[in-house]
Amino acid sequence: MVQNFLIAGCGPGRHAINTAGTFRDSKVTAIDLSLPSLAYAKRMTEELGINNVDYLKMDILEVASLSK
Repeated sequence: MVQNFLIAGCGPGRHAINTAGTFRDSKVTAIDLSLPSLAYAKRMTEELGINNVDYLKMDILEVASLSK
C-alpha cells in the first residue's frame, strides 16, 4: 500500500528527502513558499536519486486545494 506524506514548510528538503528515502514506496508532497529553498531541495533530491517527492510552491493555507 502506498502511503502519502505531506511536508509543509519543507525548506531545503531535509525532512522530505529523509521521509522519501525511508519510505521508498511512498509518495511525498513537500510545499514551501521559498523558490530558492524548493530549487535546492529538488536539486539535492535528484542528486540522491530519490524520485518519490513532488515539490510545490504553496502556502500552507492553500493545502486544502491538493487533491491527494
